[in-house]
Amino acid sequence: LTVESISNQSIFNHDWEDLAAGEDRKLYIGDFGNNHNSRHNLTIYVIEQDSSGNLENGMQPIITFRYPDQKEFPPPPTNWNYDCEAFFYYNDSLYLFSKNVSARNRGFTKMYRLSSEPGDYIAELIDSFNIGEPVTAADISSDGKIIVLLTYFSLLVFTDYSNSDFFKGNAYQIRLKGYTQKEGICFATGNQLFIADEKRFVTGGKIYALDLNLLSSSFKDGNRKKSIIKKAVYNLVNNPKRKYKEIMRSVSPQ
Repeated sequence: LTVESISNQSIFNHDWEDLAAGEDRKLYIGDFGNNHNSRHNLTIYVIEQDSSGNLENGMQPIITFRYPDQKEFPPPPTNWNYDCEAFFYYNDSLYLFSKNVSARNRGFTKMYRLSSEPGDYIAELIDSFNIGEPVTAADISSDGKIIVLLTYFSLLVFTDYSNSDFFKGNAYQIRLKGYTQKEGICFATGNQLFIADEKRFVTGGKIYALDLNLLSSSFKDGNRKKSIIKKAVYNLVNNPKRKYKEIMRSVSPQ
């Protein structure tokens, strides 16, 4: 699949933010960037390929959606939490994570669920987590046992959850050195991650590799107590009341 083959399908790029790979050679393009929290045309393009990797003939199907809790377009600046730059595919559904840039709490991300089938939907608000920083990308491991959320400053790793209760397992924070506009992440093989940042002036424009297996031994079985955060069992959708520093502790490389 090439960039040229997608562009030839006349798929409009309003504000593409993330990609997700599904089953049956499907690729999902998240056109849901919403910097001003005012969009009514949130869209996910479903790119279907044949066994040779070529696009299926005809117009590509789409998913359109809206957030169930957004009533104003835009809402007041204290509630600017309807931008999105992060999603992934898991068990026939798409999971989206809001990018919170509100004046009140910039790190409270909301998790929504959508059907992965083309259609028009109201997204289902599933859960929330107070990360402390706006989320810019997300991915899930091939075995479905680890999810990662990226910010400009940190990587959040969630493990030991049941089904899709991602925020009710264990959570780790890995502080990333230096400020760059980190907005892309994906699992490569095993626990190796690729992180990409955008070119901004003289910094960024690079791809970085990070192997979770090479981090602190606290990630390994039997040594979790040193860096484990308290179970993230928060009330559905409610903003956690605990302060950021009380629920997050860094995991440092060896």
